[in-house]
Amino acid sequence: MKVVNEIDDIQCGTILNDADRVKYIENASLIGSGSEDALDRLTFLASKLLDVPLTIVSFVGDKSQYFKSFHGLPEPWCTEREIPIDVSVCQYTLIGDILSLNDVREHPLLANNPAVPALNLVGYLGVPLLTKQGHNLGAFCAVSDQVREWSADDIEILKTLTQSAMSEIELNIALEQQKKEKDDWEKTVSMLLHDLRGPLGTIKGWAEFSQSVDDKNLQEEALRSISKCSDDGIKIVDNILNWKLSNLNNNKKLKKENFVLNDYLSYYLKEVVKLKQIEINHNLNENQFNVFGHKDSIFRAITNLIQNAIKYGDTSRPITLKVHEDDSQLNVSVHNFGNPISEEEISNIFEFSSRGSSLASLSSEGWGIGLHLVNSVAKAHNGKISVKSDEQNGTEFELRLSHNQ
Repeated sequence: MKVVNEIDDIQCGTILNDADRVKYIENASLIGSGSEDALDRLTFLASKLLDVPLTIVSFVGDKSQYFKSFHGLPEPWCTEREIPIDVSVCQYTLIGDILSLNDVREHPLLANNPAVPALNLVGYLGVPLLTKQGHNLGAFCAVSDQVREWSADDIEILKTLTQSAMSEIELNIALEQQKKEKDDWEKTVSMLLHDLRGPLGTIKGWAEFSQSVDDKNLQEEALRSISKCSDDGIKIVDNILNWKLSNLNNNKKLKKENFVLNDYLSYYLKEVVKLKQIEINHNLNENQFNVFGHKDSIFRAITNLIQNAIKYGDTSRPITLKVHEDDSQLNVSVHNFGNPISEEEISNIFEFSSRGSSLASLSSEGWGIGLHLVNSVAKAHNGKISVKSDEQNGTEFELRLSHNQ
């Protein structure tokens, strides 16, 4: 991390609006998250060690800068805690370098910034808040009310305090994520188990009814209903399994092993073709695909893509499964014809909040949590999932997995 005294506003603007960075900040609920004693102690310490009247830990969103912690911030900002992004000075640390300005009033980008006189901002030293994933959340800054030539010691002090601040911030993000996952898991299981009572009760009712009548037509109707309710129950159980597997990318002790993908998929494809009376073209007979990864989750991710192709595609036309690999990556694509997926759906189709995947609709029609699972499996194997879809060419999902040991 180098020290700069020039501002690259174009690059900063690009990073400011980077979709992954913005989504990370939104998902972590950083803007508006309130004060924390541990960070307040660090901003107080920074003020004393650097002998400055104002120190701030700020999160920089795409629309505003949020003052997470501060020492010496005057009213009304210490109450409002937020300023529009166009008057933010900390946004200029987003390129990841330490910004050291002796006198911001002499910089053409900041000379007319209304925040400069309002905060009596003259000397500025800002250290980026960088996560382990490389996202820049904002800055830990020190502000002097007079021209200040920041020394190497000043910079080292603020860097060290920023490292402590980031340890606290990332710990809080991780704890909040664990709490959310636990709450969601408990709500999901409770809801799905409640929903499971419906199919089980209906199966019991039809079974008792079929035993009480001799009419063959009524007995066949009972068997059809029992079969349908069994399918509904299986879908609910699948949702529970999918949800559990969808958090694999957070599991640092994920058990990976060598296995042959053909052994698992060939039997599955044979059975699903027989059961659904559909055509699935594949290249599993051409090569043996050796994979290093979490066997159950990879198999479940691929079968989810196949099931979606059956469910949403035109099954009067063939579904195509292609697998190929190089030295470090396994690529699996599933293609189907039928109604295309809209660009709006594609934009968030792998998120848990996408179509059909809210807690209230996990057992109903829709994409479900299957694609959220596929996305999580991809991340757990340092890969990614993508989709392209149009009316003429159909829909193709491509799952890329790194299977380096």
